Amino acid sequence: MSGIVLSASVRQNLLSLQSTAALLATTQNDLATGNKVNTALDNPTEYFTAQGLNNRASDISNLLDGIGNGVQVLQAANTGITSLQSLVASAQSIANQVLQSPVGYSTKSNVTSSAIAGGTATNLLGSFNNATVTGTAVDNHLTTPVPITAATLLVTAANSDTLAATPANGSSFTVDGKSITFSTAQTTVTTDGSGNVTIGVGAGSTASVQTVLTAIDGITGATTASTVNGSGQLVLSTGTSQNLVIAAGGTSALGSFGLSAGTTNLTPPALDGETLTIGATGGGTATNITFGTGPGQISTLNQLNVALAANNLQAGISTTGQINIVTSNDAASSTIGTIGGTSTAAGQAFVGALAAAPVVDPNSQATRANLVAQYNNVLQQINTTSQDSSFNGINLLNGDTLKLVFNETGKVLSANALIETVTGYVHWGAFDRVALKDKGADQLLRDAVAHIDSEGGSRVRSFPLRDADAEAAMVAHVIPIRLSARDIFLRCAAVMAIMPVAAPQAPPVELVQSLFDLTPAEARVARSLASGKTVEDIASDGGVSLNTVRTHVRGVLAKTGCDRQAEVVALLTGIARPPIAGPIQ
Repeated sequence: MSGIVLSASVRQNLLSLQSTAALLATTQNDLATGNKVNTALDNPTEYFTAQGLNNRASDISNLLDGIGNGVQVLQAANTGITSLQSLVASAQSIANQVLQSPVGYSTKSNVTSSAIAGGTATNLLGSFNNATVTGTAVDNHLTTPVPITAATLLVTAANSDTLAATPANGSSFTVDGKSITFSTAQTTVTTDGSGNVTIGVGAGSTASVQTVLTAIDGITGATTASTVNGSGQLVLSTGTSQNLVIAAGGTSALGSFGLSAGTTNLTPPALDGETLTIGATGGGTATNITFGTGPGQISTLNQLNVALAANNLQAGISTTGQINIVTSNDAASSTIGTIGGTSTAAGQAFVGALAAAPVVDPNSQATRANLVAQYNNVLQQINTTSQDSSFNGINLLNGDTLKLVFNETGKVLSANALIETVTGYVHWGAFDRVALKDKGADQLLRDAVAHIDSEGGSRVRSFPLRDADAEAAMVAHVIPIRLSARDIFLRCAAVMAIMPVAAPQAPPVELVQSLFDLTPAEARVARSLASGKTVEDIASDGGVSLNTVRTHVRGVLAKTGCDRQAEVVALLTGIARPPIAGPIQ
């Protein structure tokens, strides 16, 4: 074989074949992988450029997947809301039917007062009532006198049914400020423009006691006529508009009729000053009412309904003045509680008031039960629909949170193992997103990341992380990556480090003593100072004098090379601070 000699042309052809085979292999590999450059050795620039583009394409693909997932979640929520709108409309329609349907009782529990004269919606108390005043007995002028009557004449005549003495000329008395005067100059009755009455008692006058009674009633406006009783006593009516006030005139004529000066009050309205109590009805609050016009008292229908509302009751008044109290629809199945108060006494408006139990209406009860069942069924459908309106475990109708990422801002590229020790502060989301559980700190983190590329974004931002007790137990630092640091932290915008906050601690007495060659007493004093105690506290705790403690302090200062107690504290707490394993990124 050593005798085979290849000419230059043959060797050239063989080399060409080898090169062609190599090119074929490279081409086949490129076709199989779809890559123009497969290793950094082929073309470093194009290889790393392609790798970066592939990574970018993968990130964008992940973002697209997340956005697509969010769209599906929103579509599920929208479908659910559409269905819920229809169901809510159905529930509203059923509720309206319930409101329009009978309450289920043909007669609700109620109680009605007797008719109250003058009672209206604006005046439940009623009107003032007529009162009477009775004079003394008066006899006529018969030979054997007998009690006068309304027909007894005023002008005296022997052995006649007349007054024993004719009222003197010009004598008078007043009724409610209007005068009634007797005059012998006339025989008729006249009334002037002011309402004052003059009764003629001259010769031939036929005026009688009834004439006087009519004049009095004309002044008072009484609809109940004044009379003379069987004992010859005048019984005067007050009317209903004002109290009856009788006074003597210049020459009084009151004695002629057995009357005397004075005031007779009207009879007050039926409910004025009366009370009404109603026991708790249908789980309501017992009612205690006082009728009247004073503060806190009831005089109108509106006021009465306000007072009754808390006891599930309502009231109305008829045209005849009867007050009806009935249970409200919410308490239609209940019987009005025990009724009491002064208004239930004999002769009062609510005497003997006792509310009967409501009367069930089977047909309306069945109708309402059917509507209630339909309404509850719709509510169940609403609950089911809201629970089913989810996608990939996210249900916006149940209050779940949908987070969509439309760019790569905030994506975590790398994290060390120490991050697992602060799970109470950090929350990991989809697509390598991180959030801080402290909402205030999380917003500061978002702001820091958003401003990294803005003017002034190169500075380090630090902020506290608070725990469940709102105590700052960690501090987060957001450190932007700039300039040549990007060669190490590829595709990284910033590094976040979370550092624990530890309170300074005093070192052990033995360590203090050995480091500074202190006596045991000096070491104890030095450690107490580092713990935050004052000289007075140290003296009190150790049971020694202040001078002794101050002597030890001077020794500590001299041996540690410090000039002040504050420097000793800073020195010792610096010794006690344990080393930190490293930042949490």
